Amino acid sequence: MSIPNYVKENVTIYFPAIMELIGTNNFNWNEVEEIYNSENIKRIKKLEAQGTDTLRVEANIYDIIVEVKKFNRQAIRLLDFFNKSLFHLNAQLNENEKKLIISNIWNVLTALDKRYLDFFSELAVLNNTILAGEFRLDNIEYELPNGKTIDFRFKSIKDGKFILVEVFNIHLNSEKVDSDDTLVKKFLDGRLIPKINNKKEGLTEDIHFDLMPVLWGAANDLKVYSDYFKVNDMHIENVNEPFSYSSFIDPNNDNIFYSRFRRISNLFDDHANDLVF
Repeated sequence: MSIPNYVKENVTIYFPAIMELIGTNNFNWNEVEEIYNSENIKRIKKLEAQGTDTLRVEANIYDIIVEVKKFNRQAIRLLDFFNKSLFHLNAQLNENEKKLIISNIWNVLTALDKRYLDFFSELAVLNNTILAGEFRLDNIEYELPNGKTIDFRFKSIKDGKFILVEVFNIHLNSEKVDSDDTLVKKFLDGRLIPKINNKKEGLTEDIHFDLMPVLWGAANDLKVYSDYFKVNDMHIENVNEPFSYSSFIDPNNDNIFYSRFRRISNLFDDHANDLVF
């Protein structure tokens, strides 16, 4: 009699889109379960050491699933966004492309902290890129001559040329978000330029790649950056305007909600009067 794998069972029920992407590819669910159980043991030991019933930790995808079971509406909206994005991605990728992203899926399911959002955003960016209909996925973790890697290499359907895309996640701290354009620009410089320089360090030739920032944060903080990019272009060479996620509730029916992952300048378009989370 086989031992049930509770992680796989819960992912199958609550995150079916990721199961479709995995398909028939080899995936070590037993190891995922071991990683999850190990993290739970660490949490229990911390609770016992503190002598309290609550522990402040960074949420992971399994915490989101637990909250969905409790009918937490914010968690329901987030997991709905994850599923819809990956269902779309599954419909667009061929079998070879799906094999390529197994490691990305592995990272989403084994990053037991907020980094799961970072790994998911790579898949969301991939979904948006393929959806545009101009590129196919050619490779992941493409190695540069300096030994560093770029998240994705895409091949143009039109002319067969390759482009490199690196996804870079930024988690905004509400206490440090300022609506002054000069300070927004300074913040972007401080986060994005070092990332580019780090990737290019040690290169003896100029290899072009596009940096795709993804901003995560509270709606009010994202609105600051949305307003900024409505009137300002991205000023750093080879860096795209950031993408971001937000969900919106119909003001007339709180059971109806909309989720978006798009360029931040138009993230809030057509939903100015809706509640945002």
